Amino acid sequence: MRKPQGGWKVALVACTASFLALQPAAAGAAVAGPASAGPSPQLVLRSVLDGVSPDKSDLASLASTFRSDCTRKRAAVQNMALATALADIGTQLSDNASARALQGFAASADARSVGGASNFVFGAIAAGQPWAAVDALLRVHQLGPRDAGVLISLAGLVTTLGMPQQGLALLGAAAKLPADKQTPMGIDYQAVALNNRGYALLELGYPGEAEGYLQSAEQRAPLLSEARDNLDAAQQYTWVMGGGGGQPPVIADPPFWREDQPGDWTTDSDGDAVPVASSIFDLSQGVAWTPVHIELPDTPAQGEAMVKSHYYTALDNKIDKQASLNASKSASLIPKVRNPNKQTAERRSAVWTAHNTDDWQPEVRPLYQEYNSLSDALTNAYNGSLNPQKPSNDADDQCSSAPDYDTCFAKVCTSETADEQARWRAQEAGVVNAALDYEGADWRYETGVAANVTDPADHQLQIIAAEDTTLT
Repeated sequence: MRKPQGGWKVALVACTASFLALQPAAAGAAVAGPASAGPSPQLVLRSVLDGVSPDKSDLASLASTFRSDCTRKRAAVQNMALATALADIGTQLSDNASARALQGFAASADARSVGGASNFVFGAIAAGQPWAAVDALLRVHQLGPRDAGVLISLAGLVTTLGMPQQGLALLGAAAKLPADKQTPMGIDYQAVALNNRGYALLELGYPGEAEGYLQSAEQRAPLLSEARDNLDAAQQYTWVMGGGGGQPPVIADPPFWREDQPGDWTTDSDGDAVPVASSIFDLSQGVAWTPVHIELPDTPAQGEAMVKSHYYTALDNKIDKQASLNASKSASLIPKVRNPNKQTAERRSAVWTAHNTDDWQPEVRPLYQEYNSLSDALTNAYNGSLNPQKPSNDADDQCSSAPDYDTCFAKVCTSETADEQARWRAQEAGVVNAALDYEGADWRYETGVAANVTDPADHQLQIIAAEDTTLT
């Protein structure tokens, strides 16, 4: 088996929609770790899943390597059946991973479900143990053999491990199966499949043929930086194979998102430009918010009783306690997030930008503005017509010369307070209902954004951040 050299890039997608579907209750769960497999190849995995990706200096170095030493010969593309490809991959897995590691994963809880095995894949990739990821992907395929996305991901991975023929066979089989359209960053499976096919052809010595697939992948998914990287490599390879005459191809910066298209931009409250998240991300995986129920007193007496029973204090303390717990969870997760380089950092930065500009996004903005409008109206009412001190002041004025001040004060103040309470409650209920509508839309949006992050630790950080935003 020829050891992979070079630095070409593979794109992986989420193995199943079940990993992308958010599970907020498990936000503090431990990040799954990989099995102890064989040594990693020289080729660093290039993954859409917040793995690692090259910067321009990496590409320049790669181009220099191609120009000085381009001896790769074409290998005939084999018409390989899926069963044969899987058998070959299984053999290589046995040769490159320890029996103990394979047995350990097989006996683990992760191997019992698609979601568990999928999580394990990402932990293995982040830890630089691709054979462990192969093992888990094979298990995901066993559990869901008609999921095209699994075969597409596995194809890219095994190609990086020196098995491009098997990668093409997996892609051929995947083309006959349905694939979930919801993937990280809105990059669909077809774009990833095109990239991985171009990558496999590049490995087999067909840079010209690879270019067409890679150009299609880049056009289909501008955020798939790996397609641009592979296209640069293919162009360098073609130039060297052609004799290297004239100027070498320019290494281009990959596009990050569609620029200046209608609907790609909005503005914040200061009029500054804000990218519309739905033009960059797939937001369809957002989930429903379970609101914190807050009782409003129906009468002044009920309100007094609620204060004496510390109802609101207890509720406030409960939210503070959850915020403190979230802060502790976040602190434990931050060291587990794999430090990205340029391209992954851009993707990650875009996710946080989407979080931080949530109130100005089309999905949230009108509900946020309605909530603010009603809240401001209530605040203004407290400073004007809705004056909590008015019943007491009126009672004092009216009863100052009464024979029985206390009896008079209680009668006047209680009557006016009841009227004021009725007006307050109607207006306060409007604010609460608007807040619930806003919270629900914001949580669905925030969790939809978080679904685009597939580094397990960072994904959990996004969920915690969304919960903190909604609670406060």
